[in-house]
Amino acid sequence: LPEEAWESHYDLSLNLFESAGIACCGLAHAEKMKVFLSEIFRHANCLGDKLNGYYMLIRTMASFGSLDAATDKVMSILTQLGEEFPDPSDITPILIQKELASAGKILQSISKENILSVPRMTDTSKIWTVKFLTMIIIYLYQCRPMYLPLVAARVIKISDSYGYTSDSAFGLIAFAHAEIRLCRDIDNGYRLAKMALLLLEGLNTISIDARTRVNFWFATAFAFWKEPLRANVVLIRENIEECLKAGINDHAAMSSLALCRTRLFAGEDISSIEKDHTLSISMAERLRQVNAHVALILSHGLILKLIGSDKDPFEALNQAIPAKNENEILHFALSKGKKGMLHILCQHQMLLNFWFNRYEAAAEMASKLEGIVGKHGYTMNVIDPFYKGLISFKLARLLKDEEKMLAGESVLGMFQVWVNASTWNFENKKLLLEAERHFSRGEMKEAEEKFTASIESARKHRFVNEEGLANDLFSSFYRTNGNIEKAKRHNLDAQACYKKWGAYALVQHLKETGNSI
Repeated sequence: LPEEAWESHYDLSLNLFESAGIACCGLAHAEKMKVFLSEIFRHANCLGDKLNGYYMLIRTMASFGSLDAATDKVMSILTQLGEEFPDPSDITPILIQKELASAGKILQSISKENILSVPRMTDTSKIWTVKFLTMIIIYLYQCRPMYLPLVAARVIKISDSYGYTSDSAFGLIAFAHAEIRLCRDIDNGYRLAKMALLLLEGLNTISIDARTRVNFWFATAFAFWKEPLRANVVLIRENIEECLKAGINDHAAMSSLALCRTRLFAGEDISSIEKDHTLSISMAERLRQVNAHVALILSHGLILKLIGSDKDPFEALNQAIPAKNENEILHFALSKGKKGMLHILCQHQMLLNFWFNRYEAAAEMASKLEGIVGKHGYTMNVIDPFYKGLISFKLARLLKDEEKMLAGESVLGMFQVWVNASTWNFENKKLLLEAERHFSRGEMKEAEEKFTASIESARKHRFVNEEGLANDLFSSFYRTNGNIEKAKRHNLDAQACYKKWGAYALVQHLKETGNSI
């Protein structure tokens, strides 16, 4: 367009440059997108006309791994829109509880029936305010989690005052997340998450962006509380397909990561997961989704170690970040404060150390994990506390450490609550923790009963990976008590389970362990 077009045909120029930016964003042409957006920022008459451009730019910044910069930019825009938040040092548990209680009171008046007919938001400024508030939620979860409940509560309050938009549903599901994470109320959190889905239905939303965000978070952070873990795989697959069709690249990449990890911990065949993982890495690289790209490579590294492959997963980094191996990624993540990467790295080290009987090293990683996610983060992450509990009981027995016993008891208490929400997902884990507790206390008859029950529950609920784990620990139990025949039998049963899972490195490890019994 000629330079004077902005004066003679302002609305047309704005729409054309926005459309060009959206197209480039969907095609992962970040540099071209920035050229179009710079024209908007240079010529736009007011903040309102720049907001769509800022929205695209910030999403691209986050996709390239600049979460802190993206978060700062959103906070700056929110200030211009009239929404300010306290400094991190001023955010206290009392303030968070006050905000959650205030927003929770509003939600008490909303039922499954009337949420389908809530008033729609019409104020353009408030629509954009809610859009940026909900945009920042995912970033906060990774870099500034103390703000997350405050932002969720703010979305609820604005929506109550000005009407609801499709993005309000994401604010609602973020509030549901806080109910479980901070208030430990699984039933109410799950109920509110389902309400968020109903809100989208009631608004008859055509916003694919809002729908895929809500569906992603429901599938990865809520569904497993009540529904079999494998059922989530279907939900996540559908979300990926919808995101790719609509060009919502960041959601597609993060959903692909969630799909691979969900399938792994659900006990699906690792060789199939590995093939899909390789495709997902290529997709994330092609779409220039740096955060998801690196996270997928780290998860691929765990899978390759499980199957016993000597392939180097880090060759796929292709200069996405200045690192060439796991140690360099660790240093990069520490220097940049990337908690998501740190969490995946420490979790994988904890798992591998435990599976290969390096229990003190596993305990060190479990401690680092808790430092990364905080004590409340454990309530939204089943794998971390499950293995922390097993590690704690194991070391309590081996080192006669009462502090470790108390740590294991604390984790077991969580699973004794969680099993009431979902027998399918939590029963075998609770039973295995109880078995290890009895073993550590010297209560051999009770331990034997719980080990047997855990194996049966894992088999019934199709967690072949955890059936193998329970058999492995049961073998160790019998070996300690001098019952060599049963120790060998459960060692072979564990091998069979891990072979079915596709974890051939664990099979080989157990063969070597079995030979020494």
